[in-house]
Amino acid sequence: MCQSTFQAVIKMAKYNLIVYSLIAIVIVLIIANVYLLNSNLSITSQKESLATKQEMSNLLTQVKTALDSELEQVDLDIQSACQQLSTVNFGSSQVRAILSALVDNNSFIKSASLEVDGILVAVEPEERSYIEGSDVTNQEQTIRLRQTLRPVMSNQIKLVENIYGVVMAAPIFNNDKTFVGAVTIVIEPNQLINQTITSIYNGADYTFMGIQVDGLVLYDVDQAQIGTETLSNPVFQGFPDLLATCQRMATEKAGYSTYEFKPSLASSDVISKELFWVTIEIYGTEWRLAIIHVLS
Repeated sequence: MCQSTFQAVIKMAKYNLIVYSLIAIVIVLIIANVYLLNSNLSITSQKESLATKQEMSNLLTQVKTALDSELEQVDLDIQSACQQLSTVNFGSSQVRAILSALVDNNSFIKSASLEVDGILVAVEPEERSYIEGSDVTNQEQTIRLRQTLRPVMSNQIKLVENIYGVVMAAPIFNNDKTFVGAVTIVIEPNQLINQTITSIYNGADYTFMGIQVDGLVLYDVDQAQIGTETLSNPVFQGFPDLLATCQRMATEKAGYSTYEFKPSLASSDVISKELFWVTIEIYGTEWRLAIIHVLS
């Protein structure tokens, strides 16, 4: 009887060992499957992230190329106007015809002027002619142009019209190669950048931002941010990653970063974002153009 009981115990122990072993194998298989599932999800997530970054980079390149092309065409048009004005009397009607054509050829040019000795002597279109006679001697583009005798572009400044804009200016030389004046045009970066972006991308996955190297926002889908100074405005001071990103953008011509900020200035929420940026440059003045994606 004792031997029979002992054998039963042994048999039960073997049975339990098999059961526990099977349970252990099942647990290991479950863990392995969970790990593989998580690994696959991670790989899928990584692939999606890489695809997003590639799409962002491609879109940013397209918009940059288009913006560069727009500004290069403006440069050609300004140089052509300077060449034409170099051979005409500044008091003739030809001056206004040349300036008017310059405005008509570019939808984002708000006005074109002939500047002589720091004075705007002719301005087109006609609705801007009220600023004729204005002294722009102390504006940054006038100072730089006279120092270099080369085409220049200002940062966004307050204009004599009491509005904000960017001024591009190029020197006029007569047949004797003597500097006699300058052609100046006023552009609105917000309009230029917006119309360039919308001609390429109308989706909702990404947004764009244009910013000067000093941190002044030139373009953003959140209109309230346009004209704000990211490096000094108190609104941005509570977001160190954003400030660090803007500081990098001030010194680096291209890059990638992540940061946290509000969806808009009016929002109380905080979300994570990633962005790539590149440089738009003409006449020695640089803008940073960024594409932004909200991280899930």
